[in-house]
Amino acid sequence: MKQPLFTPPDTPASKCFVCGPDNPRGLHLQFHQQDGDRITAEIDPPEEWIGWDGLMHGGFQCLLLDEVTAWTVTGLLGREYCMTTTLEVRFRKPVRLGQKLTLVGQIIKTTHSGSRVRGELLSQDGQLLAEAEARIVHAGEQRFKRILETAP
Repeated sequence: MKQPLFTPPDTPASKCFVCGPDNPRGLHLQFHQQDGDRITAEIDPPEEWIGWDGLMHGGFQCLLLDEVTAWTVTGLLGREYCMTTTLEVRFRKPVRLGQKLTLVGQIIKTTHSGSRVRGELLSQDGQLLAEAEARIVHAGEQRFKRILETAP
């Protein structure tokens, strides 16, 4: 069963480029909890995301994989305050633009302080195009604010 997850409007996260409802130039990507053990989303990437000869630029693939892994921690573990510390991406096949892509995230391991999460980018026919493993730190609201204060 698919259960939608939402970024609340008028919050610090609501301007997120990928999922924020208050970002007028954002993607407004909608994530769903699927069968209780994974997070999914679908996207039809715009032609402007071209890197070379009809292929999706790898940077946009990284952006989507980072977002699905973070939403996996938020959606499955209820951790509202979390941050990616490491994102290791493997590009398996070129990603042709002009097709609907599916993002999938699953928890690999979790502790009280963080999680390891797998993210996948799948073609419209289910082929694995890119995958990532992310390390995501769990932070309470106060710790999250302290981390943000260190940004130059």
